[in-house]
Amino acid sequence: MIFSNKFESFIQKMDQISPRRTKVYIVPTALGFKFIGCNFLIFLMALSYSNNMGLLIAFIMVAYLVITMLETHKYIQDTTVDSINMGNFFLSHPLNLNLKLSQTPENRCAEVLQIELISEELKLRSEIGLSGAEQNRQVALQIFQRGYYRFNNLKLFTYGHNKLFYVWRYFPLQASFYVYPAKRFISQRRLVESNVKKDHKVESEFQFHIPYQTGMTAKRIDWKVFARTDSLYWKKHTDDQSESIEINYQALEGEHETRLEYMSFLVDKNFKEGNNWKLVLPQKILNFNKGHYHYQKSLEQLSVI
Repeated sequence: MIFSNKFESFIQKMDQISPRRTKVYIVPTALGFKFIGCNFLIFLMALSYSNNMGLLIAFIMVAYLVITMLETHKYIQDTTVDSINMGNFFLSHPLNLNLKLSQTPENRCAEVLQIELISEELKLRSEIGLSGAEQNRQVALQIFQRGYYRFNNLKLFTYGHNKLFYVWRYFPLQASFYVYPAKRFISQRRLVESNVKKDHKVESEFQFHIPYQTGMTAKRIDWKVFARTDSLYWKKHTDDQSESIEINYQALEGEHETRLEYMSFLVDKNFKEGNNWKLVLPQKILNFNKGHYHYQKSLEQLSVI
């Protein structure tokens, strides 16, 4: 246990130094050092007692160790990350990292490859671990706190199949993204300070339907279509004026994170419905607007408050 802790401490120190270089690094793991120690002990005992069988066993163990070292080193040496893409996402969803590798790794290699995104505040780790003959790989990384994240290195590493050696290399990476608060359902009617302005349309003015989503106004559900198809559809008209909603932090109840989750849901809901909304935070106000840019800015503010 003590040896394992020292090994982890050694790796952390290496992480602070080696990102400046791009070469491949390899060191024995804690299990690897134990294997080497046993091998050396068997060799000394066989040499002391002139035991040929013991010497043969020691030689086989050395050969196995060298073959494992070369194989594990080759996994990282032959795999290069050409590009990486990521985007903003909600806390309730994993970060999908799209990797483009220089060549298709063999299935045996891909099973043990792992990546780690490195910043000054955080490290995110995940296994590539996908079989198949594809160079483009999608990796899911889980983040448990909203906020703004910036990473400057990607670490590709493996312990191999036998976990006797730890091999890694770094790739320069400049990437940043926002983690939005998770969406928690709340009815807009519960907003005390909501300002809803809505034109009422007769049914003849509706031109098409869209699938009903949680949070949409129930008054626009076409029950006639539901009776025929057993599916919920929402009536959408082409020339109606969108609602104007004030999403106010102070009008909501609950803890700080709960309020932000409510606001995240309302921003997403009104964006999908094409409404105008005003975001009111304790120290920030985004005036009435709509569209993707306003949507993105609203969620970014909710991420960092």
